[in-house]
Amino acid sequence: MCTPALFRESPGSPDFPRRQFIYVGGALALMGALMLAAWPQVGRRLFASDFLPHAFCYLQNPGLVWTNVIADSLISLAYLAISGTLIYLIYKGRGDVPFRWMFLAFGLFIVACGGTHLMEVITVWDPLYVLSGTVKVFTAIVSLTTAVVLPFTVPRILVLVGKARASEIATDRLRLAMESAKSVGWDWDVKTGNDLRFGDLPTMYGIPSGSYCGSPQEFLYYVHPDDRERVWRLIEGALKDGRPYEAEFRVVRPDGKVRWVADRGKVYFLPNGEPKQMLGMATDITELKRTQEALQVSEERLRLAAQAGKMFAYTWHADTDLIERSGECAKILGVDVKVCATGQKVVDAAHPEDREVLRARLAELTPEKPNLQVTYRMIRPDGSVVWVERNSRAFFDEHGKITKTIGMVSDVTERKAAEEALASMSRRLIEAQEAERARIARDLHDDIGQRLAVSAIGLERLKQFAVSFGADAHKCIAEIQKQLHEISSNVHTLSHELHSSTLELLGLVAAMRDSCRELAVQQKAEIRFRHEDVPLRVPRDISLCLFRILQEALHNAVKHSGVREFEVELRGTAGAIHLLIRDRGVGFDPRTALVTPGLGLTSMRERLKLVHGELVIESQFKKGTTIHACVPCSSHGTMANFAAGAALQN
Repeated sequence: MCTPALFRESPGSPDFPRRQFIYVGGALALMGALMLAAWPQVGRRLFASDFLPHAFCYLQNPGLVWTNVIADSLISLAYLAISGTLIYLIYKGRGDVPFRWMFLAFGLFIVACGGTHLMEVITVWDPLYVLSGTVKVFTAIVSLTTAVVLPFTVPRILVLVGKARASEIATDRLRLAMESAKSVGWDWDVKTGNDLRFGDLPTMYGIPSGSYCGSPQEFLYYVHPDDRERVWRLIEGALKDGRPYEAEFRVVRPDGKVRWVADRGKVYFLPNGEPKQMLGMATDITELKRTQEALQVSEERLRLAAQAGKMFAYTWHADTDLIERSGECAKILGVDVKVCATGQKVVDAAHPEDREVLRARLAELTPEKPNLQVTYRMIRPDGSVVWVERNSRAFFDEHGKITKTIGMVSDVTERKAAEEALASMSRRLIEAQEAERARIARDLHDDIGQRLAVSAIGLERLKQFAVSFGADAHKCIAEIQKQLHEISSNVHTLSHELHSSTLELLGLVAAMRDSCRELAVQQKAEIRFRHEDVPLRVPRDISLCLFRILQEALHNAVKHSGVREFEVELRGTAGAIHLLIRDRGVGFDPRTALVTPGLGLTSMRERLKLVHGELVIESQFKKGTTIHACVPCSSHGTMANFAAGAALQN
C-alpha cells in the first residue's frame, strides 16, 4: 500500500535537523543579501582602514574596531532571527497561541535592539548619528512599553501555568483510565505528521512505554495487512468530508500476537478547509471479539440443536403483545417468521379443546412461580394439528406485573403419537388382561367351583353310606370335606378378585366396600372404608382402574407395612375422584419402590395414565404410607346426582 501524501517528517525524524540547518543558513544569506542591496557602500567601506568617525573612540586600533563590528553584526543577525522565529510561531499558531500581543511586543523589542546594534556597525564608517539616535529612541520606547506592560500579564501567565499543571494531572488521570480500560488515545497533527499516542500501548501494540510519538505510517503498519487498506480508506474519507472515523480492525504486535481494536476519531479543520488535527481513541476489544465468536458458535450449536430437536425460541413482550420467534417456527407452525405474531394470535391458534387450559396456565404465572411447562395442540394455517410443548420463564417488574416471557417451543407431535400408540397398546393389553381375568373367573366359578361342590356332595353321601366304617375313616372324610370347603371358598374369593360382578352390577362404592370386607376377614385385619360425594355413574374404565389400584395397594400394605389397621377413602369433587389408602406401618422409599419388582406401583401409574390420572405416594420410615390416586371425572349432573348415588350406595 502506498504511503499517504499527508504523512510528513516529524521533529523526531532524522531529516528534521538537516532541514532546520538549511532553513537557518538560507535565512542568514537572505538577510546578508538584503543588507548589501540596501547599502552599496558597505562593500567599499567594509575593508577601509580609516574607520571614521569612531577611530578615535576605538583608540585607532583595527583589532578593537573589528571586534565590536563583528560582535554587533552577530547580535543584530541573532535578534533578527529570533524575531523571525516569533513571527513564524504566531503565524503558525494563529488563534491557538495565547498572549499574541506579548510575542509581538517581544519581537518588536528584539528587532529594535537589533537595529541599534546594526547602527553601531554603520556609524563606524558613516556618521549617521541622527538615524542612530532615532533608532535608539524607538528602541527605548518599545523597551519601556514592554517593561511597563509585561508585569500586568504575570497573573494571567500564572493562571495559564496552573491550567497547564491541571491539564497535566487530567492527562495522567486519563492515561490511567485508558490503561485500566485497555484504551489508547491519539493526537495526529496532520500538517507536521506528528502522531502522539498514549495509554495502554503495551497491551495493544506491544510498545513498552505508556506514550510514544512517531509518524502515522509507523502505527499504520501495526494494522493487520488484510485490514490496512480498508482502515486507510476510512481515514481518507474522514479527512476529506469530516465525517466521523470509525473502524474495527486487527493489529499485529511485534511478538506476533493479534489484537482486535475499535478505533474512533474526529478531524478538526482550518478556516480554509484544510485538515489540521485528528483526535481519536482506540479500545482493545479482543476479549469482546472472542466472546462474540464463542457466542456465535453457541448460537450455531443452539440452532442445530433446535433444528434437530424440532424446536424454536421465542420472546413475548407484554407492553406490545408482540412475539419474536426464531426461524425454526416456520417448519413447526407453518407460518412465515416475518409475519407479525402476538400473544393473542397464539392463544387463538390453539386447539379449541386446549385453549382454556392454556389461558389458565398462563394466568398462574407469578413472581414466585415464573416457570411454565404446558403441552397443547395448535392448528396450523393449512388446518393440520401439531402438538407443542412450551417451556418458558416470565419476568416481572417491581410491582409484580409481567414484562416479558422467554422460552422454547418444541414439536412433540411424534412423541404424542408414540404415547398414544403406547397408551392404545397398554389399553388393549389391560382390556385383554381383564377379559382373561373374567374368563378365568368364570371357569373357576362355573367349572372348578361346581366340581368342588359335586365332590363335597359325594363325600357327604359316602359318609352316610359308610356306617360300618371306623372312627378313623369318618375323621378322614371330615378332613377331606373341610379341605374341599376351604378350596371352594378360596376359588370363590379368587374368582371375585379376578372379576368383580359387584363392580358391574352395584358400582364402585359397593365393590370397594365388599373388597375391603373380604380382605379384612381373610387377613384378620381392620380396614376402615368411607366414601363421600362419589358420582352415581362412574365411567367403567375409571371405576375399574380405581378398583384395581385399591386391590394392589391394600395387598401391598398388608404384606409389607407390618400393621393390621388401614384406612380407605373414596371422595368425589367437582372435577375428579380421589382414592386414598393409608397405613401407619414401616414406610418405604417411593423412588426405590418404583424400580423394585413386586410392589406393583408401576402398574398403578400405567393404569392411571390411561385415564389421565395421577399417582402421589407419600411415605416416611416408621411413619406410614399414603397412596393418593386422582382421576379427572365429570359428574354429568348436579349435586343431586351425588346425593342419589350416596343414598343408593349406602
